[in-house]
This record gives sequence, structure tokens and C-alpha cells, in this order.
Amino acid sequence: MEIVRESFLKYPHVFFYLYYDLLYHRNEIDYFIKKGDGVLSGFVLVYKRPAHCPAVHVVGVVDGLPIPRFPCMRVHFEASGVADDFLEGLVGSAKRAELSLLMYCGGWCREIAARYAQSRAVRRLAEEDYEDYVKLVGLSLSREEYMESARYGAYIGDELVSVASAYRLPEIWIIHSVYTKPEYRGRGFGIAVTAKATYDALEVEGRAAALSVFENNTPAVKMYRKLGYKAIRTFLYLEI
Repeated sequence: MEIVRESFLKYPHVFFYLYYDLLYHRNEIDYFIKKGDGVLSGFVLVYKRPAHCPAVHVVGVVDGLPIPRFPCMRVHFEASGVADDFLEGLVGSAKRAELSLLMYCGGWCREIAARYAQSRAVRRLAEEDYEDYVKLVGLSLSREEYMESARYGAYIGDELVSVASAYRLPEIWIIHSVYTKPEYRGRGFGIAVTAKATYDALEVEGRAAALSVFENNTPAVKMYRKLGYKAIRTFLYLEI
């Protein structure tokens, strides 16, 4: 665990999923690591959530590490040292294959995020907003899972219309689950809730922010770039 922590503190944008799951989901994961010079050089992380296809992250130099295969799985792949025929087999069996961008936001985003966060009435959601959140996003999410992330939302009257969430870690917040009700899209709600989460990561906590988005999701990529996010890594995403 200590080498994972040291690797995360040195390269938070590389090791945040591994470190986060070790902290909060230790009983739901398997992981395999490859050590480099004082830090990790690569890892394979398997997240097994009941009633869901396992998520497998393959990152860095992973030659010699086992990569499990499941009949149903989601793979995030950015690695070297994998046999070509193995990778070709994964891609060939995938029902969906896309490129996913990891986008990063540092201090340069602070003023931009502050401006957009004030463009709509956005606030940090509380436990009493749980029912509204689940109704909007349509996910099977326990109250415990809901409270695990920082949640942000925009209401119109009594209706929650847009949300963004963030996993909170030392050095970095991971923005996720950005969603706006279809009839309210294109009206600035999505950028406002994302900006509020980003601003809190940068100003309140003094950390960086990052998020993942599919490369072909042009409206989302454009929105994140408007906030100052920069693409720093590219993953291959597979659904099998």
C-alpha cells in the first residue's frame, strides 16, 4: 500500500483509480502491480461490483502481470508489455471500442471555474437531496455510495436538472457523473455544475481536478476545454 501511496502522490493523474479503490473499495478489487525505481511502473486493477460487469484498468508497463478475462467486462487500457495477439483478441471481441481522454485542470482554471460556477444557481448537494439525485440520474445508487462523492446540483424551483460529482483524494479531485436533464441541455447548466466542482477542488481544497470523457463526445470535450481542462492522456476503452 505504501508504494501505491507514494506513486499516487508523485503522479496523481496516473494512479488515482488504484489509490482510490484501495482506500474505499478494498474488498471489491483485485490488483497487480509492477515496481519501478521507487514507484510503480504499471498496474492491473479489477473492480468487481455486484450485478455489474467488472471494470479492468491496465496502465503503464504491465509485462508479466496477469490480465483477467471475463465474459462481460469494461477495459480501460493504456499500457505496454502486452502481447499483440492478446490485445487483438480483446479488441476483436469488443462490442464497443472508443478512445477516452483524461483531462486535467490546475491553477490556471481557477478564475475560469469561478466565473462559470456563478452563471447558474449551483450548490453542494446534501444527504437530503439523495432522492432527487437518484431520480435524475436513474442509477441504482445506495445512500452510502451517494455520500462517498462530493455532489453538486442545479435546481429550477424544486426540480434538480443538472449534476456533477467528484471523488476526493489528496492532491486531486476526480470529476465524474456529469449529467443534465435532456430538455435543459445547451443552457449552461452542465458547465456550471462542473465549474463548481472544479472550483472547490482548486480553491477550497487547493488541489487539481481531472476527468475522463470519450474523445468523440464533442460537446462535452468542448465544454471541458472552455473551463481550461487539457487532455493529457488517451485510453482505449472496450466493452466486452
